[in-house]
Amino acid sequence: MPRIIASMDEHGLDAFRHAIVHFDRLPQSQRSVAWVLEQFRRGRVQGNNWWHFNRLLADMPLELVVPRMDDIRGIGNIQSTTAETIQQRRELADLTTDTLWQKLVDFTIKSDGQYVTDINWRYAKQLVTELALRTDFAEDLVFDVLGDQEREGDYLAVCCTMLAGQRTMHAAIPLLMDQVAINGDLICEEGAQALVRIGTETVLEQVAERLPSESDYFQLFASTIFGDVRNPKAAAYAYSLLRAVNDKVAHSKLIESLCWSLEEWYLTEAYDFILQGQYIPFFHDLRKPLYCAAKITGLDFPELGVWRRDFEEEEKRVDKLTPELEQLLDRSNEPERQSQPLATPVRRAPKIGRNEPCPCGSGKKYKKCCLK
Repeated sequence: MPRIIASMDEHGLDAFRHAIVHFDRLPQSQRSVAWVLEQFRRGRVQGNNWWHFNRLLADMPLELVVPRMDDIRGIGNIQSTTAETIQQRRELADLTTDTLWQKLVDFTIKSDGQYVTDINWRYAKQLVTELALRTDFAEDLVFDVLGDQEREGDYLAVCCTMLAGQRTMHAAIPLLMDQVAINGDLICEEGAQALVRIGTETVLEQVAERLPSESDYFQLFASTIFGDVRNPKAAAYAYSLLRAVNDKVAHSKLIESLCWSLEEWYLTEAYDFILQGQYIPFFHDLRKPLYCAAKITGLDFPELGVWRRDFEEEEKRVDKLTPELEQLLDRSNEPERQSQPLATPVRRAPKIGRNEPCPCGSGKKYKKCCLK
């Protein structure tokens, strides 16, 4: 994170507009909290960045943000629900482990049969995050749920998948691989992210071994792991798989993984793939992660200036979001008030398909961007 902060201070936030959505996956510190608050204080956080910086702040470790609550409440440019989310997390921290687990079970039972956009999924994720910190939590509960085929892909299985990742349960790696193989977007996505959180070479080795023989669906979600894992060998595994996958989107995600390695050789290889058009521009413009990586590393490519102008034109179109769409995004990021019943669904209309491009203009699917 310090390396990225230094690059953003040098080149400006707009140059990293397409990388900010990944910042919550990086280790946070007092320095990063202070830096985020300073961006808000100086009015530098605008447009699409505003949504992602608020989410980043709300999800940072409590020990980092609680001491800065006066700043979070006092800076006018910070969304009011950010402080409310942190406060809700503080209240959960006061509950016993058994109470937290029961609340999670009750929530998933009451949510059964509803779309994830119609429930307070953010609250479920907060319960999971707090349970992941508890030393007295019985991990056998997670193994029992993930091993129960009758629960395949239901909300409790998804939550236990997240728990296994946040608790870095190495013994659960085979079960998490099975979750990625289920034909369901949410469970596949969280299964992949759980493996990312564990992030060992064992994860990379087992995913790489299984990826070529699995379905296109598995390849689509598992291919993101190599770009998200902060492991020096991740790019090597991604590069070795480029000719082994069938799904074109998965192929694009593997090329993107080379960009996030921040290593010159892999960035040059990604550059060659991009120039050859070996990706799907409609799904994800790989020039964007390569541009960000080049700025971070100081590597120069002849096309960077042209790409920057293309991005700026696109961003101008994004900045013309209608007030109705901005309100929609506001509602989809707003947590339920603590006083509301746990089972009360949050209605959000009109609905945006999980696999449709996010209307905020990040270039990511809605489910991987503002829906989170």
